[in-house]
Amino acid sequence: MILAAVFIEDEETTGSGITYNLGGKYNYKTRFGNGPVEIIRFLKQNYIKNFFDQGKVITEISAIVGKNGCGKTTLIKNIIEFLNDRYKSGFLIFEKGHKVIIHNYNWNTRPNCVNFSYKVEPDLSFESIYYSPYLDHKLPMAGIDISADRYLSQDLVNIDSTYDANKKVIISERLKRENYKRFINFQRSSVATSINKRYSLLSDKLFKVVFTRHKINATTQGISFKNTPRDFRSLLNSIFLDIRREYDSFSKISLGGPTGYNEDKKKFKNFLLMDAFCLIVTLLETHSFKKDYGRMDDSGKAKHIEVSDLSPYMKFLYFLENHSFLTIDKNVLPNKEIKNILEFLFNYIESDDFTKDEGNVLNWNSYSLFFKEKALNELLDLNEELLAAIPNYFLKVNDEQDTIVQSYSHLQTFVNPIFAERALSSGETAMLSFYSKLYDFFNTNLSRNKSLIKKSHYILFLDEVDMGYHPAWKKSFVATLIEFSKDFFKKNDCTAQIIFSTHDPISLSDIPNYNILYLNRNKGKTFVLEAGDRPEKSFAANVSDLLADSFFLDDELIGDFALSKINETIKWINSNVNKKGDIVIEDYEHYKNIIAIIEEPVLKRKLMEMLYEVKPDNQFIQAMIEKETEYLQRLLKR
Repeated sequence: MILAAVFIEDEETTGSGITYNLGGKYNYKTRFGNGPVEIIRFLKQNYIKNFFDQGKVITEISAIVGKNGCGKTTLIKNIIEFLNDRYKSGFLIFEKGHKVIIHNYNWNTRPNCVNFSYKVEPDLSFESIYYSPYLDHKLPMAGIDISADRYLSQDLVNIDSTYDANKKVIISERLKRENYKRFINFQRSSVATSINKRYSLLSDKLFKVVFTRHKINATTQGISFKNTPRDFRSLLNSIFLDIRREYDSFSKISLGGPTGYNEDKKKFKNFLLMDAFCLIVTLLETHSFKKDYGRMDDSGKAKHIEVSDLSPYMKFLYFLENHSFLTIDKNVLPNKEIKNILEFLFNYIESDDFTKDEGNVLNWNSYSLFFKEKALNELLDLNEELLAAIPNYFLKVNDEQDTIVQSYSHLQTFVNPIFAERALSSGETAMLSFYSKLYDFFNTNLSRNKSLIKKSHYILFLDEVDMGYHPAWKKSFVATLIEFSKDFFKKNDCTAQIIFSTHDPISLSDIPNYNILYLNRNKGKTFVLEAGDRPEKSFAANVSDLLADSFFLDDELIGDFALSKINETIKWINSNVNKKGDIVIEDYEHYKNIIAIIEEPVLKRKLMEMLYEVKPDNQFIQAMIEKETEYLQRLLKR
């Protein structure tokens, strides 16, 4: 299925609107005014079916281009609003094989389709996805919004209710960790193969991991419970105080060496136990139970355990394995998952012996552990199992037998990995941000938690997603996007159409001209360039031609500062050409040096000729000839 065109009525001018052709075999034109809406279609010249993907997973790719401020982002927003039934007046045209489907048509009179027939399918299964790398504080987009704005709010949702590495959340560090966590999880997925192979972005010998602690309402005297079932409270409070007492028993002075490192290992295990304990208590406190809704399986034994000399870890395991809820599954809390992840971490810490160099897995000062890739993968698998189990707690039956579904996004964090030995470049971050967020959204909401219904088709809107890419990466942007998307959407058992806006001529050179929507703006109005006015070249075209044509540059293809220096040089030459050598030598040398660094050969030669008229300088001419000769010889050797 392909979204071929969108007609949007102009709300300010009666009887007018614009048809935006986005893909498919035909272009569409709408006549709107008196009488029924009239739609005509025209076959695209040289149209190639399944051009981007013979496997038909990626049904179409098209581009939206134009000057800054011409309305590209606004158009994307309007189309997304329309796709999600939020726009006032207009309609959508889909091509599905040989069928034409008119969707969201909201006038009383049927449209007059002049040279084709159409169908109405109100229950089309599709969803829009929007991504923008910019933080520009837009309101949330309809449909699926994975933009930087939306993920910023998601990443900071629980900053007031959690600690990072047992310290107050530092916003910049939290945002970096959340990004890196997505990057690393994406790297581990099967859909990242094409990205890893093409760019080798994510390889690292060592990964640093810190852990999230969820805040609970507690003091040194104990926990102030609000919603936790009454029968759980005494044992849980005892465990909390035991964990605190255990930590207080450790030395507060760094002992150093093997003895100090063993002490640090005990302290770190104590911290991890408190992190896991606080997660369980936060879960219990999140939902309002009747006070007698939960119970210990053997209340007498629970009392005995509470006052026993067992370690707080063993008491915590006892609680996980021996509590239950009335009317619902005994294992509604992530009992097994918490136990497995603590067991793995404790064994990992204990297996490490002290070394004098920086090869230890534990750093007490930063409250962090270090992992090689294999061990990290084991930990992240356990973390995924834990996060997948948390929503089970929010899907239960209350006394009225209604389904209770509460937000759990603020609890979807525990293990937080980052790269330990390198920082990503801005280009690497830009590339991975898009792919990792798309993967994260589908993995979290459609695979892990199944909180959304999967659609059979997705329309992906990418708003200048290639900003920040190195030119070599821009050259492969579309090819990589196709390769990744084919694999990603196929694994999710759906198809996709991609529409992207760009300022980059390299990306545009991968798109057939009939799949490019050219926008311009005049007197405050956005309009579409039609045949005769629109550029004629795009696919495999010369990048300089594309830049001058498609992006509406009126002046020379050089920077404004360089152009000002050229004009300044010409002005000086013209004002000194008739002085017969009576010139300021310092000025002459200054403008001679400007000419020497100009790289455009025709312009450079012309300025050299003009400067020669002011003051002949054969040595300068010879030096420029030698430089040009060296350049041409290098070309011959390629």
